[in-house]
Amino acid sequence: MSHFIVEYLYNDKYMMETLMGVEDIDLSHSRFDNLMGVWQCETMEEVTTMQTQIREMRNARRSEQA
Repeated sequence: MSHFIVEYLYNDKYMMETLMGVEDIDLSHSRFDNLMGVWQCETMEEVTTMQTQIREMRNARRSEQA
């Protein structure tokens, strides 16, 4: 089983969801229309590391735009 981190905009708000212990994900739902990224992780340690890196990346981009 894998863990997925999904980033998307929903009603113009940034969302990061972690789906744990799944084999596959269905991204056809309308809430994923503004998909920003999907990451597959094998361990919870990898999930934690990726979430931290993604947040840092998004914060850096936000700071550059200001």
